[in-house]
Amino acid sequence: VGAASAVDVTMIRDKVVHVKRDDHLRLDGSQISGNKARKMFSLNSLDSFPRCIVSYGGPQSNAMLALAAVVHFQNQKRGFLDSDKDRRRFVYFTKSLPRFLRKQPSGNLFRAHSLGMELIELSNDDYNDLFGGDSGGSLDPPPLLNPPDPVESVWIPQGGACEAAIAGTQQLAEEILSYWSNVGIGRPLSVVLPGGTCSTAALLHWAIQRKKEDGKFDEDVQVVVVPCVGDASYDRSQMPAVYSQLGIKSELP
Repeated sequence: VGAASAVDVTMIRDKVVHVKRDDHLRLDGSQISGNKARKMFSLNSLDSFPRCIVSYGGPQSNAMLALAAVVHFQNQKRGFLDSDKDRRRFVYFTKSLPRFLRKQPSGNLFRAHSLGMELIELSNDDYNDLFGGDSGGSLDPPPLLNPPDPVESVWIPQGGACEAAIAGTQQLAEEILSYWSNVGIGRPLSVVLPGGTCSTAALLHWAIQRKKEDGKFDEDVQVVVVPCVGDASYDRSQMPAVYSQLGIKSELP
């Protein structure tokens, strides 16, 4: 990700809060910032980039836009034009768009389209058949999904919750622990993150625990998740799924 993001210190309701400014991060080329800069760090840095990235989710997803930016950057780096047969593709599945959004795309959808994303709309039933049930949130592509590029299609689960996210979250853990070693003075720290798929929180918690188990850090640091998509029970179902699919054994944040 480059240099560690800065930390601002402020008071909120008479409590000292250290704000990790990942919103100031920028990945080289794609210019992705924030949480997605951590998740997309490995993918953004690949020298041998796959022919096609495939994912799914909502039509205003931040992960969708981040993936579109990564693929666009990889095409720019290779000098590919939209008409080049060897250009890298990003294919994204979503439910049927509302009429107003199809008529006048806006926000992340508009930006992702402008970066070359190929959008495939599915009916609610078809979408649920492919991405619901046991396939929902899986690191593996749905069995019924035909790869858009039969030569090389790489699947990225909803929200970017996959093995590629590990490197960026490990670096985030190192930055937090290094910072707190210098300013914490032995005090406990709660690292509070918003939770969508909760993969960042789960992977950050695991990375911090590994550092502590290795004897590299003995401060009292815990990760706390604030549900922002579902509720607490949804988060508690998402995080064990991430661990299971990546072969990680860890308690939950």
